[in-house]
Parts: sequence; structure tokens; C-alpha cells
Amino acid sequence: VLCWVCLVGCCPEATIFFCNLQHLYTFFSASIHRWDILMTHFSSKFKTLKRINTTRWSSRDDAYLSYNESWNEIINTLLEIEKENSETPETRSEAALHISDSC
Repeated sequence: VLCWVCLVGCCPEATIFFCNLQHLYTFFSASIHRWDILMTHFSSKFKTLKRINTTRWSSRDDAYLSYNESWNEIINTLLEIEKENSETPETRSEAALHISDSC
């Protein structure tokens, strides 16, 4: 756990990475519809996206592991949302931004 504290505190790339993970979680969790689309891409063996809790450093590890184990499913969901005409332009644009941040 202390390794995460040091890593994130002294490495700008790690700080950006974990900020992007939190923004990705917020993108999906802010909408029941988007979260449902995400869940259709997940099988029971994958962990769902995890929220980063700033007071619990192990949450960074949980968030990273869930992201790492389900990266393909997350990207496929973002691609689906980006191409879905029924989504708002803002949502589609945000999905595209998350795709570029993740690749």
C-alpha cells in the first residue's frame, strides 16, 4: 500500500492514470443506462469497475486490477456508446475521449 502512495505522489504519469481511471468510473456510474451497457459486456468472471477512494489507498490497486482484467470489455462498451446515435453528442464525445485515454 505504501508503494502506491509513493508512486502516485511522485510520478505525474501515475497521477494522470489514476485520474483517468476515476473519470472512467464516473462516466459509467453517472448513468444507469451506460452502466447497464457496460454490464452486458461483462461476464461473471470479470470484476466491475471500481471507484478510487482517496482515503483508502488499496482502492487504487482494486481499481487498477478491475480495469486491467476487463480492459477489452470496457473498450468495446465505449466503442458501442460512441457509435450509438441515440446517445447525446456530449456522451459520444466523452466515450471517444475515454477510448483515446485508454489506448
